[in-house]
Amino acid sequence: MENFSLRNKIIIMLILPILVILLMSGETLYLKVKETKSIKKTSSYVDLSLKSTKLLNTLQQEKEYSLIFLKSYGKKYNKELSSLREEANNHKNELLSYLDNFDTKSYSQEFLSSTKKVVEDLKKIDEIRKKVDSIAISDDELLNYYQGLNSHLLFYINDVLVYNNDGKLSKKLQAYSSL
Repeated sequence: MENFSLRNKIIIMLILPILVILLMSGETLYLKVKETKSIKKTSSYVDLSLKSTKLLNTLQQEKEYSLIFLKSYGKKYNKELSSLREEANNHKNELLSYLDNFDTKSYSQEFLSSTKKVVEDLKKIDEIRKKVDSIAISDDELLNYYQGLNSHLLFYINDVLVYNNDGKLSKKLQAYSSL
C-alpha cells in the first residue's frame, strides 16, 4: 500500500463501501420485485375467489328455488327462479371471462384440475335448468349437480390462503373462508 499514491489509496478505500452498497441495493431491489409479484399473484387469486363466491351464493339460492319449483310442480317461484338464473349467468360469465385471462402457469395441478371441473360443470347448467323447467329431474340429481359445482367453486375460496405470504392478510382470508 505504501507504493500507491494518495489518490489510489482513497479510490481503493471507497470501492469496498460502494460495492457493498450496490450489492445491498441489488438484493433489496430483488426482494421488492419478488414481493410485488407475490402481491399481484395473491391479488388476482383473491379476485378469482371473490368472483367464485358471488357465483356460489347465487347458485345456492338458485338451487333452493329450483327445489321448491320442483316440489310445487312448477307453480311456485317461477319469476324468482328466472331472475336468479339471469343473475347467476352474469356471475358465471364474469367468472369464465376472468378464468380465460387468468395466468395459470404458477398455480398447482390441483388448481388446474379444479378449474377444468368448474368449467365443465358450468357448461352443464343449461341442461340442468331445462330439466328443472320441464320437471324432468329428481331432487337427488339436482342436489348432486349443485353440490359438485359448489365444492369445485369452494376450492378457490379455501385455496386462497396457499397463495398468500402476508401474515395479516392470511388471518383475514382465513376468517373470510371460514364464513
